[in-house]
Amino acid sequence: MSDTVTPPPASDTQPPTGTATPQLSPDQVAELLTTVSALKAENEAAKAAAKAADDAKLTDAQRAEKERKDWQAQVDADRAKLKQDRRGLALDKLGVLPKFQAFAPDVDPTEPAGAAALEKWAKDYPEMVSRPAPPAQPVDVPEGSMLHKILTGAAKSPFMTTDGFRRLLGR
Repeated sequence: MSDTVTPPPASDTQPPTGTATPQLSPDQVAELLTTVSALKAENEAAKAAAKAADDAKLTDAQRAEKERKDWQAQVDADRAKLKQDRRGLALDKLGVLPKFQAFAPDVDPTEPAGAAALEKWAKDYPEMVSRPAPPAQPVDVPEGSMLHKILTGAAKSPFMTTDGFRRLLGR
């Protein structure tokens, strides 16, 4: 005896040929849609009434325990959101590009082990980290040079005139 189930013949699953599909008028479609929405509303109301009846059956201790569990779920959700926010800020501080932040370890950066894990990850994957350009090094201009005189305002630049500035600024 075999335990396998054989599928029904294909002719049984298909509609008979020669039958026409019913055509509904726009009024009939609208009526069906309002009926469906009314049934959905009734279903939601029935669910709410059943929940209220279940809540009425609870003792004070059970009700307090249910409220405590609801509050705990809310606190846990808030903590998870705050952890993700802190993680995102830590990754931003490390310079991790936003599109790669999802690949970083899911740890809490306020804990020393979590912060170390994020720093290690950023060092292991430098291609995912945006490194700012090093600051420009100041140039030492000799005091007697023409560039020093122009930069300090002691001399006018031979390359720029008042008319040239006006044209440059579009005035």
